[in-house]
Amino acid sequence: RQLETPDSSQATPEEDLQPNPSKMLKIPQAADMERAVEFWKGHLSGLNASAFPHLSSHLSMPHPDAKAEHRISYSSSAQQKVSSTTICRTALAILLSRYTHSPEALFGVVTEQTPLLEEQLMLDGPTRTVVPIRVSCASEQSVSDIMSTIDSYDQTMRQFAHAGLRNIASAGDDESAACGFQTVLLVSDGDAQPAPTWEILK
Repeated sequence: RQLETPDSSQATPEEDLQPNPSKMLKIPQAADMERAVEFWKGHLSGLNASAFPHLSSHLSMPHPDAKAEHRISYSSSAQQKVSSTTICRTALAILLSRYTHSPEALFGVVTEQTPLLEEQLMLDGPTRTVVPIRVSCASEQSVSDIMSTIDSYDQTMRQFAHAGLRNIASAGDDESAACGFQTVLLVSDGDAQPAPTWEILK
């Protein structure tokens, strides 16, 4: 009895059950990239902040040779409405604004999101993306105002984090300068395993 060879254009049941890595890698590109870039242009236009720490003119590419780690413990009330991430971003923004003598703060943040493929979760955990964040820290602003701005901005930023630093930097001079941040903030739970540096920066 002669067996029929399946047509190459038809996937076997086994193939249907296996995630396609190449297709998964293209998930971020499925979003409207032009819309994402326009968002970052609007967020970073007219940037009035400096990267910290400042790099010497002869040092174009820093090479870290040491690591410092500091843990902060604080009691959070059950009634607390502000996340730890927002609190940490606010504290860093105010600190960098003071250090750079600027009404704005610029630094990188690690966002987490789970890609979707045909409405189904295809990865076990969230993916991490580093993007620039610009925070206004004018003297007339209260800490609660800054926290509120950062908190409300976070969800919108996550929607367009897939643009990536390369696309953001190529959008214009302000956007390129914003991607030159030298400080990156990653907020995680105390019980969570820290992500390897290569995983965050890749």
